[in-house]
Amino acid sequence: IGIWEDLREEKPNNDTLNFYLGVSHLAKGDPITALTYLDQAKRVGDGVFIQEIHYFIGMAYLKNGDRESAITAFQYSGLDESTTILKALTE
Repeated sequence: IGIWEDLREEKPNNDTLNFYLGVSHLAKGDPITALTYLDQAKRVGDGVFIQEIHYFIGMAYLKNGDRESAITAFQYSGLDESTTILKALTE
């Protein structure tokens, strides 16, 4: 995380750096910080990781107890994993 944060200082709008920082913070159990980075990555709009970004935003919201925001994020993702989670959340 430290190395990516240093790189991000040089390129704060880099979607790849923000994506990996968000996922790393989520893995560490910090969904709030993860959302900050993932939202920044999402702003690129058509980046390579856009489906994954929405998936991990959904996961961060779930871990933070915000079910409705998680559902919205999973709907935008389109990944098979998101569809599976959506089914479980909406049944």
